[in-house]
Formats: sequence, C-alpha cells, structure tokens
Amino acid sequence: MKKIKRKPSRLRRAVRAAAVMLCVAALYLFLADAKLTPMMAVHMLEEFHGIYEETHVVASCGTQAGRRYYLMAGENALLCAEVDRHGLLWQEANGTLLDCSDGEPFQAGGCSRWPHGGQGTLELFGRIDDSSVARVEICQMRRDKWDGEMQDYVYQTRCVYPVDELIEDGGRRYFLGTYRLDEKPRSDGEYDRFVLSAYDAAGERTAEYEITNFSYWT
Repeated sequence: MKKIKRKPSRLRRAVRAAAVMLCVAALYLFLADAKLTPMMAVHMLEEFHGIYEETHVVASCGTQAGRRYYLMAGENALLCAEVDRHGLLWQEANGTLLDCSDGEPFQAGGCSRWPHGGQGTLELFGRIDDSSVARVEICQMRRDKWDGEMQDYVYQTRCVYPVDELIEDGGRRYFLGTYRLDEKPRSDGEYDRFVLSAYDAAGERTAEYEITNFSYWT
C-alpha cells in the first residue's frame, strides 16, 4: 500500500519560516558587527573614540584567548585597542585613549581585564618624548592607611612592572606591555594608583608620572 505523503500544515510552515528568519537575522547582526581582519575592528574603535587623524601600528601583543592588543599612534593620539577573535572573524572590544596634543614629555595609560573565572591581565602603554629617559618602570601603589599628621593616605608599593623595551618609531618612543595579575586592582574605596618612574642612562630616577587614564574591564 503506497504511503501518502502529507504536506506540512500551515502552522508548521509558519513556525519553520519564522525560525529561518530569526537565524538569518542573528547571522546578519553578527556579521554586521564582526570584521574580516583585526585592523578593521581596530579602525572601528578609532572611530568610536573620535580619532580621525592618520595612525599606524607601533606594537601589538596577543593572549591565548584569541584576544589581541594594538598600540595605534598618531600625531596627537595614542590608542590601546583590544580586539577579540570569534572563529574566522574579529570584533572590537575595548580601547583606552591618550590625548597627546598637550606636549607633555610623558603619556601613559593602562587597562586591566579580570574575566569571570579567568586569569587577570594588565596592559600598560605610553609615549615618552623626553630624550634623556633611558628606561621606565611602573609601580602599583596601594592605599594603606591614613596619616593623621600628614593629613593624607599612605601608599605602599604593591608590585613593580618593568618595561622591557622602549620602541623607537618616527622619532618618538613608545611602550606596550602585558602582565599577569594575581589580584584584581581596586578602582575605588581602598584603591590602587599606578605611577610611572623614569630613569636616565646612569640609573637615576628623573621623573614620576601618575597614570590617571586607566580602564577596568571584565
């Protein structure tokens, strides 16, 4: 006896069509936000931060989680851009911007990422326009206690982050370093300060610069 093949009911066809449309819409939204190359995602971050001058890559570094950081330098701006890889595509994540138009000899910034259940990382970056500086390091200072006599808080050195290399590029020097965190920095309350110390060729400390442009990401 030949089996009669029944056509799907009108309701089933409607449900199937709606499911296909939802899948197409989700794919469109993902592709609209994702980019084919990491630099396309970086340029989206530049537009988001209002950088319309010409920039170029002076340094980059990556992590095992498919995340990359690019240090983008312009005449008046310095951006540490974070992009994430999703399969074969890239997506802009976060960025920390430094305004370098004021002519200061030191410009430095940082960002820390502490994913849920993951290893924390710290990115420190900057531009050094003082030719007498031979090396720099960055100290993480933690608020310890209140000094009634000085009427101020006392800070203790929590950790020292050495900068291994100053990158020469276009007559300027830059740095970008990635470090592992054992403890999440505290951005308020009992908080942390990050201070850049500059040294000359003789090893003498010549200047200190507090990093105020700092981003905390999760």
